[in-house]
Amino acid sequence: MKVTVGIDVGGSNTKIAVLDESGALAAAALMSAADLDIEPAIQRLCEKDGLDIQRIALTGVGAYRVAKKLMGFSPVRVDELTAIGLGGLTVSGLSEALVVSMGTGTAFLHAKDGAFRHILGSGVGGGTLMGLCGLLLGTERIEEIEALCKTGDLSKVDLTMGEITQGTLPSLAAELTASNLASIKPDAGSADIAMGVMNLVLQAVGTMSVLAARETGVQDIVLTGALSGVGPAAKVFALFTKTYGYTYHISQKAVYATAIGAALQLADHSG
Repeated sequence: MKVTVGIDVGGSNTKIAVLDESGALAAAALMSAADLDIEPAIQRLCEKDGLDIQRIALTGVGAYRVAKKLMGFSPVRVDELTAIGLGGLTVSGLSEALVVSMGTGTAFLHAKDGAFRHILGSGVGGGTLMGLCGLLLGTERIEEIEALCKTGDLSKVDLTMGEITQGTLPSLAAELTASNLASIKPDAGSADIAMGVMNLVLQAVGTMSVLAARETGVQDIVLTGALSGVGPAAKVFALFTKTYGYTYHISQKAVYATAIGAALQLADHSG
């Protein structure tokens, strides 16, 4: 099977997406951005299913650090913003959306019918989560932070609207966060703090996505990037849908969306 490889080298992770000639995802891999030995990972993906590489697309802030030759090919550097927007629309199946790339930091793009406009960017993202948890909990490993969050209790760390208003604002759900990490109880443990930090980062991204969606006039918000796949994300953004009315989309392929967009962009440009 002939395939195109898309590689997205971010600040924290490298995503590899292998697309067949129809544009379908044939294989994918996630690795640390600190590991620049990308070729063995591509080789494992392609040799496993007998995939025949035709071209390799490269994007992301760390793309400049990648070797000039991979699997005998010279990777073609493609535009990252286009890769983000194209990948977001592809994995969601939408023709227009606000695409939010949740990586080390966060980028917000208006994507519509092949046109992609950068709305804003934020330094709050996965890097923030890792840094704060490193300081507070002694771990920056996302899988360890996610594991802690499974038993975390936000009521032990966050101040909610229900607590601060005593029900005097019926238009706002009582479970909404009034202030992140503002009510840390004496018995709060590592799991509660991990959940509090996770909630802070996801809600910050959510709030910015609502403002960006209002600016662009779209109803659909597509979440992509490594942080979109963390366990608590679905619940946090479901609350944003309930509160603000926007529809959030998190595809199973969301983590690899930009790598998918890079591969598709190269395929489009290659004719």
